[in-house]
Amino acid sequence: MRRGQAQGKKIEDILGGVHSAIAARTISLVRRVGIEAEVTFTGGVSRNTGMVRALEDKLGMKLNVSPDSHFVGALGASLFALERATTGAGRHDEERAGAAP
Repeated sequence: MRRGQAQGKKIEDILGGVHSAIAARTISLVRRVGIEAEVTFTGGVSRNTGMVRALEDKLGMKLNVSPDSHFVGALGASLFALERATTGAGRHDEERAGAAP
């Protein structure tokens, strides 16, 4: 980034290039598992409009992004913990690994 600034490039253009590079790498990884007709972007980075735009440009489609998408990981972890606490799910995995129940 400093190099780009030293060359007189605008910060917006530099960040756009960073977003584009990250989006290209992300899409190449996602294509390995397959891309559905509808894509939802969750997590804290989904609040970065530049990243959302770069991914949409690379995919050629609109992404689903909820205003609360940055909470999705925490909600999933909470549901997993609740299920584990109430049903004991996952205990056999720990026992197989040698941990105490």
